[in-house]
Amino acid sequence: MGKFLPLKEAQTASTAVVVGDYSASTYTYHKFPQPRLGMCPHFPLLQVFCEGSKTRLSEGVKVLNIFELTSILSTTMPSITSFEILDSEIQKVAGQPTVLEALWDGDTQGWFLILNLYFKTGKFFWKRETIKHLGIVSFGGDMRLFNGQVPLWPEAELTKEWGQKVAEKYGLTFYFPSDKEPDDNCPSWTQRHLAIQCADCGKSIIPTTSIYLPKDICYSCHLTRERNERIKRNEFYKDGIYGTYQAKDSLTSENDSFISQYLNELVNLTDLKDEINVVIFSNVQLMELKGKLYSDIKSTIANYQKSNLNGERRKFGSFELIKFEGNEYEFEHQFNENHRALSYLIHSYQTFEKAELEGWTYSLHIIKGLTNRDDLFLRFINFVAKGSTSIKEINQRYVAVLTELEILDTLKKLERLGCIEISNENLKITSSGKGVL
Repeated sequence: MGKFLPLKEAQTASTAVVVGDYSASTYTYHKFPQPRLGMCPHFPLLQVFCEGSKTRLSEGVKVLNIFELTSILSTTMPSITSFEILDSEIQKVAGQPTVLEALWDGDTQGWFLILNLYFKTGKFFWKRETIKHLGIVSFGGDMRLFNGQVPLWPEAELTKEWGQKVAEKYGLTFYFPSDKEPDDNCPSWTQRHLAIQCADCGKSIIPTTSIYLPKDICYSCHLTRERNERIKRNEFYKDGIYGTYQAKDSLTSENDSFISQYLNELVNLTDLKDEINVVIFSNVQLMELKGKLYSDIKSTIANYQKSNLNGERRKFGSFELIKFEGNEYEFEHQFNENHRALSYLIHSYQTFEKAELEGWTYSLHIIKGLTNRDDLFLRFINFVAKGSTSIKEINQRYVAVLTELEILDTLKKLERLGCIEISNENLKITSSGKGVL
């Protein structure tokens, strides 16, 4: 066992200890200070050594903070990317499978699912239930709340599909307490007796100990309540800004919203008094900004890394090949924020080059005074309703938050600002509406 040392360095609430070798089954953590010897919630068979427990650890124990620990866990545990891999891991277990458990966890890179298998071994007095950590299901970074809407989490969709197949094949229970969205406050299989149901969505949760959050609802529902309150208050959210290129001697134009972040630095919004404003930049002014755009691309592309979406996970991605200075790069737009931003930069630069060659002008469109409610309506019409919907559908969606008169007033305002078009009871988003998003 070697020389024993007293536990030390575990002084803060974000401290963790690692016991044993660097393998998935030997990591353990718990928040400090809690003077007891406990069990890790997501890894219930692993011991947790807390400061004040007077436990002496053998030489070689390493102290990590919680972010280091979850990062190591997400990279050392097997990656489950197909039903076949999951089934193979289950078949390695020497016992009778009883429960497949799927729990969310996360690190600085984003959310992932941890799959655990409970199984029985032995007979009579020697009968016992054990847990094995099968691996993780992860589809990349944490940019899932893009465009103000929560898309289906592919990890959850695939895990539900695999879990049902496993349940049918082995006759076990599939336990997935948060199968629609990430939530690490859900109970493990052995913690079910400690759980309550969220008052809004009914999901099983472990009540939070935070003094700043409600005890009776999950965090996701807490955010929904806050968002609904912002919709009711209808407070100022932003000035909508987007841009369009105008080809020389032509009535056609080409939208390019991304480049507006470079141009709006040249405009003092406080000087603009109208709700709708258009500022036109000449070709010469555009070329003054071209060098800065090029520098940003060069500094960013130096750190380019290909997407890590492989196997079945790849079908959930959105890929694009772009050439820049003779090199071809693959960009994944669905989950990779860095890829998305860099591809926009390159596209904007290429449009700059075309504008310079053909003598285009650039118009910066500014719609002032958009509220949280305005923004939410536009995002629903554009992203959820795919660009067009009806007043009836808008009423049905927000009936629990707004009156029909409040909804109609908001739609009339968006029509006045040129963000939507209303015909009878139908409405659709305009290029201006898309631009301000």
